[in-house]
Amino acid sequence: MREPAIQTVAPGQRLASIDDFVLVHLATVAEAAVARAIFDFGAARGASGSLALLYFVERGGLGVPSADAREGFIQLSRTSAPYYAASTLVVPGGGLAVAAVHTFVGAVRTVSGGRLPLAVFGELPMALGWLRQSVPRATRLPKDDVIEALVARLRA
Repeated sequence: MREPAIQTVAPGQRLASIDDFVLVHLATVAEAAVARAIFDFGAARGASGSLALLYFVERGGLGVPSADAREGFIQLSRTSAPYYAASTLVVPGGGLAVAAVHTFVGAVRTVSGGRLPLAVFGELPMALGWLRQSVPRATRLPKDDVIEALVARLRA
């Protein structure tokens, strides 16, 4: 297996990638630089429409992003379709936090007109199952245990 590429975008915000899989770990509230890094990664890979995107949002990453960050994610939602096939968010622990994130993401999608398949989950295994069913067969995703280890590495 290849070693993942890991980039710190801002304090508490990292992006990691292996093959066609992109993981965004948010331990703090997302900044505009995160949306830009996600877009830039997709653009660098080309318009294959096969990348899979997973956000892992820690409790410290919950909250309302700044106006710049909100605009960045609205633009990402509008322009990411040529690069990304599907996106999912994991908010560990579930409950009201998942509902709050789902509401925020729904608002971004409504404002942006984005069509990228997206779901929010409280557990990583559920999110990975949904993601695997939502991307094209040609998408090269690491095995679940590799993704789980990468999430654990970024959380440490």
